[in-house]
Amino acid sequence: MCTVPIVIDFFSACHRKLRYEPPLRRYAKMQQATSPTKIRIELPEALRPLADGAACVNGRGFTVAEVLTDIGHSHPPLVNRILTRGGGLRPHVKLFVNQSDIRQRDGLETRLVESDVLLVVPSVAGG
Repeated sequence: MCTVPIVIDFFSACHRKLRYEPPLRRYAKMQQATSPTKIRIELPEALRPLADGAACVNGRGFTVAEVLTDIGHSHPPLVNRILTRGGGLRPHVKLFVNQSDIRQRDGLETRLVESDVLLVVPSVAGG
Protein backbone atom coordinates (compact mmCIF):
# COMPACT_ATOMS: atom_id res chain seq x y z
CA MET A 1 0.00 0.00 0.00
CA CYS A 2 1.37 3.33 -1.05
CA THR A 3 0.55 6.44 0.90
CA VAL A 4 0.63 9.85 -0.65
CA PRO A 5 1.22 12.77 1.66
CA ILE A 6 -1.64 15.25 1.60
CA VAL A 7 -0.65 18.87 1.88
CA ILE A 8 -3.33 21.32 2.89
CA ASP A 9 -2.79 24.91 2.01
CA PHE A 10 -4.10 26.45 5.20
CA PHE A 11 -4.10 30.00 3.84
CA SER A 12 -6.26 29.27 0.80
CA ALA A 13 -8.63 27.05 2.80
CA CYS A 14 -9.30 29.70 5.43
CA HIS A 15 -8.82 32.78 3.32
CA ARG A 16 -11.41 35.49 3.60
CA LYS A 17 -11.18 39.07 2.72
CA LEU A 18 -10.56 41.03 5.86
CA ARG A 19 -10.90 44.74 5.78
CA TYR A 20 -9.41 46.93 8.44
CA GLU A 21 -11.80 49.43 9.92
CA PRO A 22 -10.54 52.04 12.35
CA PRO A 23 -12.02 51.68 15.85
CA LEU A 24 -13.73 55.07 15.75
CA ARG A 25 -15.55 54.21 12.53
CA ARG A 26 -16.68 50.88 14.01
CA TYR A 27 -17.91 52.68 17.12
CA ALA A 28 -19.81 55.22 15.01
CA LYS A 29 -21.55 52.41 13.10
CA MET A 30 -22.49 50.69 16.36
CA GLN A 31 -23.87 53.95 17.77
CA GLN A 32 -25.82 54.60 14.58
CA ALA A 33 -27.41 51.16 14.79
CA THR A 34 -28.30 51.44 18.47
CA SER A 35 -29.26 55.09 19.00
CA PRO A 36 -32.54 56.38 17.55
CA THR A 37 -32.27 58.90 14.75
CA LYS A 38 -33.45 62.48 15.14
CA ILE A 39 -36.23 63.28 12.68
CA ARG A 40 -37.80 66.65 11.84
CA ILE A 41 -41.59 66.64 11.59
CA GLU A 42 -43.12 69.52 9.62
CA LEU A 43 -46.63 70.53 10.64
CA PRO A 44 -49.35 72.34 8.69
CA GLU A 45 -50.86 75.55 10.04
CA ALA A 46 -53.95 73.71 11.35
CA LEU A 47 -51.90 71.46 13.67
CA ARG A 48 -49.40 74.04 14.95
CA PRO A 49 -51.52 75.13 17.96
CA LEU A 50 -51.29 71.52 19.20
CA ALA A 51 -47.49 71.80 19.16
CA ASP A 52 -47.29 75.13 21.03
CA GLY A 53 -47.31 77.05 17.73
CA ALA A 54 -44.18 75.36 16.33
CA ALA A 55 -43.94 74.87 12.56
CA CYS A 56 -41.84 71.76 13.10
CA VAL A 57 -40.97 69.47 16.00
CA ASN A 58 -38.20 66.91 16.45
CA GLY A 59 -38.62 63.32 17.45
CA ARG A 60 -36.38 60.29 17.81
CA GLY A 61 -36.90 56.77 16.56
CA PHE A 62 -36.04 54.16 13.97
CA THR A 63 -39.55 54.03 12.47
CA VAL A 64 -42.43 56.47 11.95
CA ALA A 65 -44.34 54.82 14.81
CA GLU A 66 -41.40 55.28 17.21
CA VAL A 67 -41.01 58.95 16.24
CA LEU A 68 -44.72 59.60 16.80
CA THR A 69 -44.53 57.84 20.17
CA ASP A 70 -41.60 60.05 21.12
CA ILE A 71 -43.49 63.20 20.09
CA GLY A 72 -46.51 61.98 22.04
CA HIS A 73 -44.58 62.44 25.29
CA SER A 74 -44.24 66.19 24.71
CA HIS A 75 -47.31 66.88 22.51
CA PRO A 76 -50.08 64.33 23.24
CA PRO A 77 -52.91 66.31 21.53
CA LEU A 78 -50.89 66.44 18.31
CA VAL A 79 -50.40 62.69 18.17
CA ASN A 80 -54.07 62.14 19.06
CA ARG A 81 -54.98 64.01 15.85
CA ILE A 82 -52.62 61.81 13.77
CA LEU A 83 -53.22 58.35 15.25
CA THR A 84 -56.35 56.48 16.29
CA ARG A 85 -56.84 55.12 19.81
CA GLY A 86 -55.68 51.76 18.53
CA GLY A 87 -52.41 53.25 17.27
CA GLY A 88 -53.24 53.24 13.56
CA LEU A 89 -52.97 56.15 11.19
CA ARG A 90 -56.21 58.13 10.91
CA PRO A 91 -57.79 57.79 7.44
CA HIS A 92 -57.93 61.55 6.84
CA VAL A 93 -54.24 62.14 7.68
CA LYS A 94 -51.38 61.51 5.30
CA LEU A 95 -47.77 61.18 6.39
CA PHE A 96 -44.96 61.68 3.92
CA VAL A 97 -41.31 60.76 4.37
CA ASN A 98 -39.31 62.83 1.89
CA GLN A 99 -42.37 63.30 -0.37
CA SER A 100 -43.19 59.58 -0.31
CA ASP A 101 -46.51 58.49 1.24
CA ILE A 102 -45.87 56.01 4.05
CA ARG A 103 -49.02 54.06 3.11
CA GLN A 104 -47.28 53.04 -0.11
CA ARG A 105 -44.18 52.01 1.80
CA ASP A 106 -44.32 50.10 5.11
CA GLY A 107 -46.92 52.26 6.85
CA LEU A 108 -46.04 53.21 10.41
CA GLU A 109 -43.17 50.70 10.31
CA THR A 110 -41.39 52.70 7.59
CA ARG A 111 -37.69 52.90 8.53
CA LEU A 112 -36.15 56.34 8.90
CA VAL A 113 -32.65 57.72 8.56
CA GLU A 114 -31.13 60.90 10.00
CA SER A 115 -31.77 63.12 6.96
CA ASP A 116 -35.47 62.19 6.58
CA VAL A 117 -38.23 64.76 6.99
CA LEU A 118 -41.70 63.64 8.07
CA LEU A 119 -44.53 65.81 6.73
CA VAL A 120 -48.01 65.64 8.27
CA VAL A 121 -50.88 66.53 5.90
CA PRO A 122 -54.46 66.40 7.22
CA SER A 123 -57.26 66.48 4.70
CA VAL A 124 -59.14 69.75 4.44
CA ALA A 125 -62.87 69.74 3.89
CA GLY A 126 -65.32 72.51 3.51
CA GLY A 127 -67.07 74.58 0.95
